[in-house]
Amino acid sequence: MISEDIVPLFQELGFADIASMTSQDFCQGTAALLGLDASLLDSFEIDLSLKNIFPPELAARCQAVPLTRKRDHLCVALVDPFDAKALALLRFMFEESIEQIVAPPERVKELLDCYCSSENSSFTPVADHLEQLLEHAVTTQASDLHLEPSEHGWTVRYRIDGLLQEHCSFSKSRGKAIVSRMKLMAHLDIAEQRRAQDGRLEYRPRNNLNSHLAAFRLATLPTQFGESLVLRLLDRRATCLDLEQLSFTPTVRTALLELLQEPYGLFIVTGPTGSGKTTTLYSCLQHLHHETIKIVTVEDPVEYELEGVLQIPINEAIGLSFARTLRSLLRHDPDIIMVGETRDAATARMALQASLTGHRVLTTLHTGDAAGAIARILEMGGEATTLATVLRGVLAQRLLRTICPACRMAYQPGEKLLASLGLSDTPNDFHLYRGEGCGACEQTGYTGRQAIFELFLVNDSLQTLIHQGASHLLLREKAIEQGMVPLRREAVRLLQEGITTVEEVLQWT
Repeated sequence: MISEDIVPLFQELGFADIASMTSQDFCQGTAALLGLDASLLDSFEIDLSLKNIFPPELAARCQAVPLTRKRDHLCVALVDPFDAKALALLRFMFEESIEQIVAPPERVKELLDCYCSSENSSFTPVADHLEQLLEHAVTTQASDLHLEPSEHGWTVRYRIDGLLQEHCSFSKSRGKAIVSRMKLMAHLDIAEQRRAQDGRLEYRPRNNLNSHLAAFRLATLPTQFGESLVLRLLDRRATCLDLEQLSFTPTVRTALLELLQEPYGLFIVTGPTGSGKTTTLYSCLQHLHHETIKIVTVEDPVEYELEGVLQIPINEAIGLSFARTLRSLLRHDPDIIMVGETRDAATARMALQASLTGHRVLTTLHTGDAAGAIARILEMGGEATTLATVLRGVLAQRLLRTICPACRMAYQPGEKLLASLGLSDTPNDFHLYRGEGCGACEQTGYTGRQAIFELFLVNDSLQTLIHQGASHLLLREKAIEQGMVPLRREAVRLLQEGITTVEEVLQWT
C-alpha cells in the first residue's frame, strides 16, 4: 500500500518497521503526512442515500466511498489516500467541498463493495430518472433522446416518428448528475467537458430482467451552458429484415430483387439521416444471405446483429477507418460487402475498386435524390468511367408520417394547393385527409411512418450519360423518361390514398 517514495517520510515519523505497521499505525502516519483526520471506521454504516448525488459507478472508478454530507461538505475516504488524481476528479465533479479522511484501506474497500453491490437500493432518484428516460425511449419507439442544457436547467426531448417532442425538464444540478451517470455508463471521461465524445451504453429494465437488451449510441457536445447529449436507440426489434414487409410498390420490389442478383457491381441507398437506409440495407443482406455466400459489413457502429454475417465496427481512434478496413477485407474473399456509409474520397475509391474486381458492394450516401448520388461519388474523386461501369442502381427513400386512424378527418383542399401538388384534374368532390389530434396520437395527428422510394436503374443509355459526365438534372430526367417514379409522385400517391398529409409531402419531397 505504501509506495517506496513515501517510506522515508513514514520512517521520519518513527515507523521504522514499515512491514509490521498496524491499520491504526497506517492511518495515523498517513493522516500526519497529509494533514488530515483519521478514523478506523470500525462501527461505521454506509449511507446508501448518498447514491442520489454520488453514483456507485463514480465510487468504483475513483475507489472512493462517501461517508457523510453536511451542508456544503462531502466527506470521503479513498482506498488509496495518496491517489491525488481521483481526489482531483471528485473535487471537479462536485460543487460542494470534498473533505478527505484517512481510513484503513481494507475497511474502505469493504465499505465500497457494500456501496456498489447493493442491488435493491442502488437505484437512487438519479438512477430512477435515468431508468424512466431510457424506458420511455424504448416504449415509445423513439429514434433519439436529447438532453439539452440551458441557462436554467436541462430539457429532455424525444424524436418520435421523425418529430422532436418535449418530454420534461430538470434542474441544473439534477441534469448534471444524470449526464454524469450516462457518461459513466457509456465509459466516457466524465471530467472531460470541453470536447465531443462518443460512446455506447446498454439498458435492460430492472423490473423485467428477461426483457430484451436495448443499446444506445451516445454522443456529447459542449455548449455554452453545459454538455448536450443525444442517445440514438439501436433497437434490434425495430429493424425489418424482410424485403416483403417494406413498403415497396410491386414494380420497385421486382426491379430491386433483380438488381440484387447481379454478380457484381455497386448498389447505393440514399436519403437524409433517419430515413431508414440502414433498415433497407439489412433487409437486402437478409435476402441475399446464403450458406454458399460470404457477406462482410463495415459499419460505424454495428447497429443490428445478423447471424451468419461477418460485421466489422469502425474505430477511427485506432486508425481503423472505412477505407483501411475495406482494403484489408478484400483479402478475405468476400462475395458481398456492405459499407455502412461512403463518407470520404478514400472510401469511395475503395468501394468502386471492390465493385470492379467482382464483388457486390452495398453502401449509403446522403443526397437529395437517387440521381444526386452519382454527382456525390464524382465529387469525392470517383472516376466517371469506373462509376459508369460498376453502378447498378440507386435507391432513394424518405419516411413520411402516417395519419392517426383514430382522428382521421376529411377536408376539401383549395385549388391552389391542388395545383402545387399536380392534382389540378381531380373531381370537384375530391378530399384529402389529416389528423385532428387525439389521445391515441398524443395530439399530433400522426401514428407511425411509411417509406417511399425512387429506384434509379442504370441501363445502357444512362451508363453512357454517366460516362460522359452528364449533369444531375439530365440524368434524373432521362431516368424518369425510362420509368423511374420520383419521390414526389410516390408521396402524392400516399396523399391521395389518405395515408399521409400535405405537410409531410411538402416537407420531405
